[in-house]
Amino acid sequence: MRTAPILCKAIRRMTGVAALATLVPTLAWAADAPVPTPDKGDMAWMLTSTALVLLMSVPALGLFYGGLVRTKNMLSVLMQVFVGFSLITVLWCIYGYSLAFTAGNEFIGGLSRLFLSGTFNSATGAFSNIGTFDKGVVLNELVYVGFQATFAAITCCLILGALALVWSFLAKALAHWLATGLPLLVAAPLLALFLRLEPSAIPVLALALALGGPALTLVGAVGAALTLGARRGAVLLPLLVLPLYVPVLIFGVAAVNAASAGLSAQPHLLLLAAYLIAALPLAPWAGAAALRLALE
Repeated sequence: MRTAPILCKAIRRMTGVAALATLVPTLAWAADAPVPTPDKGDMAWMLTSTALVLLMSVPALGLFYGGLVRTKNMLSVLMQVFVGFSLITVLWCIYGYSLAFTAGNEFIGGLSRLFLSGTFNSATGAFSNIGTFDKGVVLNELVYVGFQATFAAITCCLILGALALVWSFLAKALAHWLATGLPLLVAAPLLALFLRLEPSAIPVLALALALGGPALTLVGAVGAALTLGARRGAVLLPLLVLPLYVPVLIFGVAAVNAASAGLSAQPHLLLLAAYLIAALPLAPWAGAAALRLALE
């Protein structure tokens, strides 16, 4: 009667010993498996690629965009590209790399590599490695940080250089509005009181000027850029801009009239806002293209 339980225990013990015996080679292989280390050839190629992208940015891109502007603006464009590249590289090392390449949520990474923390172990003097798309191939993480930083910086420099004339156009348009549109916006409520405008219409008047004034400035700046250097440009300019000025004036006057009559001025103000929203992205590009053609 007692023989069966004893046999069952013996069989279980023998089974466990056999299972452990089969696991011993696997555990030994896992213990002897080499830890992946960066290959010198991979590291050399990554450093070469980083240097090539760096050369594409600071001298090459700066000289390319500098050739698209006037001679007196050449140094300015070169410095913009150089400073922009340097600034983005520093910001990339502070938080950009961490937000782009570390674990976070479905939208953005985390802050585990903020200020490149964890890429170097001061106690052991070892640098951290990072995996690649190839299985078993790793790179020094700082090399990978530098490689990705050059691409982040050159992207911003591409945008910066392409907007060289756009920024110049916007600066001139802003200066014009500050010199003409802003004083009119400030004085309009006082003039409305002198002219006995309905008090309920004064806020609408100010809002209409705030929306329509910049739109008129942008359209006028595009017209001035198109007629720059043209014969009889003073005659051509009103023919270009007046058809585009008329809708702004109509919508602005209609909004003030509607407010004075106790009606809703919202439709007219929305049309003015739509006009301004369309002019803000389109006018700088059109003006910059016109200036570039005029300079050529």
